[in-house]
Amino acid sequence: MYKAKAMLHTRDRDGRHRAPLEDVEVLEQTGSNDYIVRTPDGICCHALFNPFTGYYFADDVYRIVTDTKEEQS
Repeated sequence: MYKAKAMLHTRDRDGRHRAPLEDVEVLEQTGSNDYIVRTPDGICCHALFNPFTGYYFADDVYRIVTDTKEEQS
């Protein structure tokens, strides 16, 4: 588990405008370029890493994860 910068799918939620990049926790890697991350709002979702920008792109709208290994332990 480590912290990284990510662009989130929802940049405007509940009337609160987000910063372009947010700190997320990378919980696990599930594929060659598929990661499970936790957003500052506590949402666990899938993310892709872009090696050209060095940022993760988290989909906290359509690819939310309800069961992670960390929550099971």
